[in-house]
Amino acid sequence: MSPAAPHIAALRSKVAGLTRSRTPDDPEYLTARQALKTAVLSARITAGLASDPPLTPEQIRHLASLVTVAPSHTLSSNLTDQADSRTRQHGKTTATTTQR
Repeated sequence: MSPAAPHIAALRSKVAGLTRSRTPDDPEYLTARQALKTAVLSARITAGLASDPPLTPEQIRHLASLVTVAPSHTLSSNLTDQADSRTRQHGKTTATTTQR
């Protein structure tokens, strides 16, 4: 088991627990999901960079450009967009379930 695995497992557990008790737009739930996403991506990137063959400078620049965020794109607006999307999905699920 990699050193990051226990940390990721703990974050997954936290998200799972919040899923049961919170609405899809709950700030703590969204923050926990964001932390899990960051941890998983970080572990994957670290593993990829540690493997052979090493990346070329051009490949590194390309990957860095994928994670560079424009100044106007903030975490809070990202979380709000995700909450809006989940609320719409949750509303559709609830409507479908209620009709049965």
